[in-house]
Amino acid sequence: MSSSKPRIHYLDFMKGLCILMIVAYHITPNCNIYGDANHMLMSFRVPLYYFLSGLFFKTYNGFADFSRRKFNNIIVPFIFFYLMACILAMICCEVFHLDRMGLVGDSWQWKYLLDPILLNDFHYSNALWFLLSLFEVNIIYYVIQKFLSKPWQYAAIVATSAGGWIIAHTGHMLPMQLDTAMVALPYFVLGHIFKDCNVLATHKRDPWGYAVLPVVLAVLFFIAPEISIHDRIVPNYLMLYAVPFIAISSLFWFCKNLPRIPVITYIGRYSLIVLGTHSIILGPIRSVVFKLIGESYGSYWAVLAVVIVAELIIIPIMIKLFPKFTAQEELIKAR
Repeated sequence: MSSSKPRIHYLDFMKGLCILMIVAYHITPNCNIYGDANHMLMSFRVPLYYFLSGLFFKTYNGFADFSRRKFNNIIVPFIFFYLMACILAMICCEVFHLDRMGLVGDSWQWKYLLDPILLNDFHYSNALWFLLSLFEVNIIYYVIQKFLSKPWQYAAIVATSAGGWIIAHTGHMLPMQLDTAMVALPYFVLGHIFKDCNVLATHKRDPWGYAVLPVVLAVLFFIAPEISIHDRIVPNYLMLYAVPFIAISSLFWFCKNLPRIPVITYIGRYSLIVLGTHSIILGPIRSVVFKLIGESYGSYWAVLAVVIVAELIIIPIMIKLFPKFTAQEELIKAR
């Protein structure tokens, strides 16, 4: 949502980097765009998104105001982008028969409208699972902050995340992404801790981040476990949090020193729109590029480049036409 406060450009850069890693991951199931670095990036890519969201956590003026804001900023865009994906899928499949031409994936079925309730995966916009999970993380953390004293807050966070880990480790899942929210809670809390500790401000030791991040990534290249909380792929409890915490902290330290990088920073500022729209455009773009130049390591990067250009066109259109549905303005006003 728009704000009068000056934006911190390196946080927008981190959000842009995060959403582009997610887009790149969705280009191909076998993740060849990352090569051998895939496990390293998987270990912190999605946790980073929760961390960045946690940086902006506030309790506002009580639960009613908090819930209204989170409904405007998370659930309204979720509903908007999900319905958009479903409507476009229906048009592409039922009117233009693009599924038969191989330009889109799944054929249209009415039952898929209930995917957010019934299924782990969404047929027409799979990335939107994150918004449901993020909304639940916010609610869980608000309740913990509101009703528990400091030592008990940490105990509740550990207990909640451990419960989510057990559920994921046993291959089970809870409805509406609740188990992913439980697992993701510590990543979100880490962001809030960074904010409370005033780490966002510049410090004379910030340039050391240039030296720390390459070392951390080099180590993680060899030891990072596969982490995918959406797919319920989790390592042991310690590694589930130690590795992402170290990677995210190092990346944060590194990015504080960077100058403004316009395209990635712009995409990061509107990462919610990219999250909601990239799944819609990715299938057709990928199909066309692969048909033209074949499927290869280079074509994966070509798809990513085309998606970036497309998003640079889509973002201002969404902001202009649908500000209340893309968290740029409030749909439900305070009384």
